[in-house]
Amino acid sequence: PTSNSSQTVICPSFGLDYLISQDGGTSWTRKQLPGYLMVTMRDVKVAGGKMYQIVYNYSGGGYTQLVRSTDFGDTWGQLNVFSYGAMRGLAVSGPDTIALQAYPNIVMSADGGNNWSQGPMSPDFWVNEAQIGERRKIFAAGGFYDSSATKGMIYVSTDAGSDWRIQDFPAELQQIDMVSSMTGFALGSDSKLYRTTDGGKSWNVAITGITAFAFFDSNRGIASNLQLTTDGGATWNSSTLSPPFYLGSFTGMEFNGEGDLFLAGSGSLIKYPDAISLFPGSSSTDQAHADSRAIILNQNSPNPFNPTTVISFNLPTTQIVQVKVYDV
Repeated sequence: PTSNSSQTVICPSFGLDYLISQDGGTSWTRKQLPGYLMVTMRDVKVAGGKMYQIVYNYSGGGYTQLVRSTDFGDTWGQLNVFSYGAMRGLAVSGPDTIALQAYPNIVMSADGGNNWSQGPMSPDFWVNEAQIGERRKIFAAGGFYDSSATKGMIYVSTDAGSDWRIQDFPAELQQIDMVSSMTGFALGSDSKLYRTTDGGKSWNVAITGITAFAFFDSNRGIASNLQLTTDGGATWNSSTLSPPFYLGSFTGMEFNGEGDLFLAGSGSLIKYPDAISLFPGSSSTDQAHADSRAIILNQNSPNPFNPTTVISFNLPTTQIVQVKVYDV
């Protein structure tokens, strides 16, 4: 995963180790988690300047737990999440909103892990990846045991985890990414990328024969076969990128905020600098200039809040700002 700074990259190594780079992948530092063993790469998240991961504590009785670091891995603290078994599908939004499966429930915290609300209990369902969207809308994708075969399922909550909508899929789902409030994608173990344009109410196959995908924004994305889309996944076309011959099948793809593309597979991590410039009519430089000219007011987090919240915004120039908060 990459952090909001676009320069911090975290990659698992072996045993108790992981690698971290804070200069976009130019140099790496090996760090270790005393007494812990990392579970999966997808269960590592960076948000709000904090690093979260699900780990397996083999020295403390053999159980999974959620830990957090505020200094990118120099020190760690455990978050108290009650679970009968494994934790999976970690999602983090802003500095304090967390969601994951703490078997057998899907749980959520809006205060940095101090308090947790329990969602649906589903012993036969497991989460591979979750995502927290606007207004704390939660998407949890994974699989479930059916009498005929293992199938896929997406849980969607529009009220921060109290009520959920469930949809079945023909195969287990490995990855989910809502690129806007209405458009999103879910990757199945059947190598099909499913697309929704109505906020998760319905899904259709967008492209087949892939093992990973990544989106830079709501329109521009790339699949593991190196086909590109510039219209939010409606159409896909070949790119000029050529995969390294030794990488094999991609197991992960991700853009950072500057448009660099990271590809993982066969024990290697590859960086394509400024890959976003290969998209027709766009470049990361143009995007950066567009962002610098924009006046952006982001959703505050946490929301609702008591007693404090964080409001982030972007201005084209340094100037005096007046903020007014209204009680409806």
